Amino acid sequence: MKTTLTSNWRPLLRAFYPFLIAIAALWAMPRTARAQLYVTQGGTGGFVSKYNTTTGALIKAHFITQLNGPTGLAVSGTDLFVAIETANKVGKYNATTGAAINANFITGLHAPFFGLVLNTSARRLFVTNTTIVTNTVGEYNATTGAPINASLITGLNRPVGLALLGNNLFVVNQETNNGTVGKYNATTGAAINANFITGLITPVGLAVK
Repeated sequence: MKTTLTSNWRPLLRAFYPFLIAIAALWAMPRTARAQLYVTQGGTGGFVSKYNTTTGALIKAHFITQLNGPTGLAVSGTDLFVAIETANKVGKYNATTGAAINANFITGLHAPFFGLVLNTSARRLFVTNTTIVTNTVGEYNATTGAPINASLITGLNRPVGLALLGNNLFVVNQETNNGTVGKYNATTGAAINANFITGLITPVGLAVK
């Protein structure tokens, strides 16, 4: 009888193992896998807030504090990148705790406005330099902050917004009465069509899917 019971249980146990493994995987899933929304606020002396993407409920109002003109954001896994316009830098923070990983992750920039986009697979971070002196898009290592090409795209006119689709990098030029969106090769920086969209009025935001 004992042998019969054991043999009957074996198929049930084999069927139950995948279920146990799935439960373990869900339990081990990091909190960062749960979608969260980050918002920059406050200008000089500003901060980053964190919200629930399903309900809109506030998770933490002052998630990252003591920033100096935070503008653009990019997030990947546990890494949250914050463009700080008036401090001319990008900081790197823990997306779960808000702790600084490196508050001076990328420095020496020129008004990195809202233009901040991340290539997660290649671990590359693209950043705009918006002042009239530079008007460029730079490319940086998203792990170390080291420049790959600080002048990847040049000859722009107040670049503010960025969006990435595959190997196409779209750049908003914020001219008041004749704003444009240019399309560039994200690897080489070469223009695919510098006047991809024209005739815009002070464009800023840019999204692509």
